[in-house]
Amino acid sequence: MADLADEGGTALDIDSMVDEIGEGLGFGNDDPDQGDEADPPPETPAPKAPAATAPSNSDPDAKVTDPVTPPTPVESVAEAPKTWRKEAAAVWATLPSEAKNEILKREQDIFQGLEGYKADAGFGKSIKQVLAPFEAVMRAQNMDPAKTISGLVNYHHQVGTSTPDRKASLLIQMAKNYGVNLVTETVGEPPYIDPTVLDLQNQLRAVQSELSESANSRRAALVETTSKQVDEFASKAENVYFNEVADDIANLIAKGVSTTLQDAYDKAVWANPVTRAKEIARSTAEATAKSTAEAKARATAAKSAIGANVKTTAKSGRTAAPTGSIDDTLAETLANIQSRG
Repeated sequence: MADLADEGGTALDIDSMVDEIGEGLGFGNDDPDQGDEADPPPETPAPKAPAATAPSNSDPDAKVTDPVTPPTPVESVAEAPKTWRKEAAAVWATLPSEAKNEILKREQDIFQGLEGYKADAGFGKSIKQVLAPFEAVMRAQNMDPAKTISGLVNYHHQVGTSTPDRKASLLIQMAKNYGVNLVTETVGEPPYIDPTVLDLQNQLRAVQSELSESANSRRAALVETTSKQVDEFASKAENVYFNEVADDIANLIAKGVSTTLQDAYDKAVWANPVTRAKEIARSTAEATAKSTAEAKARATAAKSAIGANVKTTAKSGRTAAPTGSIDDTLAETLANIQSRG
């Protein structure tokens, strides 16, 4: 049972007070196994009330009145309550019966009132024992015991009855209140991993590493081969604009517009207005030069043919070498050849 304190700060033992008052009133129990329950005091049989007085025949108007019941006397106790001090108990015998009865009634009321507080006092004592080890901490943090217990019970109720998402939110918020971030920190031991699963994971990592190394080697070889092909292509005289359209060539190949380097070069040169103008001028000059060379070649060939087929002996009636244009010469040469037949 919890100990209460009176106005002077002295601890009061409710159990002892209840037992002492009960014994003083004669409610003590000789059997220790019966607990704190006390037998009620014996009831004194009340005297019978006198019968109602019938009205006299001489007075027909007289009313029948209810009989007045006198107060039930309480059997006086010879000895003073045991809770009294010896000095007070010495005057017990001198007190009137009415005073004794009133005193006993008050003592009995006090006894019954304290009995009503026994359960609450016991509960309070158990809570006090639970909080006793943390009293210094709670005092240092200015924590109110009643509010603390209320908050913990309310938190337990919410976590036990809320939805899974709400439960997770409450736990995360509580962890933050204590300076722990559950989102970025792992509390406790790492999770258990089956050794077989761990071995398979290690083998998979090794295979992935080998594949990555092999892929890197192939990629490096392909890059080297491609670089040589590009360098050879760019060094050719006919690809004179390569450096000017190199970025365009790369874009055309990356987008899949062109599948060969030559096709990408031709499209890039023609799409670029600067290189297109240069290429048109170069092609025109080349065609002109080619046409001139071909014309000279034809003229040279014609002269050679004339020199081989014309006899040095002049025809009768002609003493001088033929004169005129080259067309005239060709016509005359053709006529001479036809005349031989």
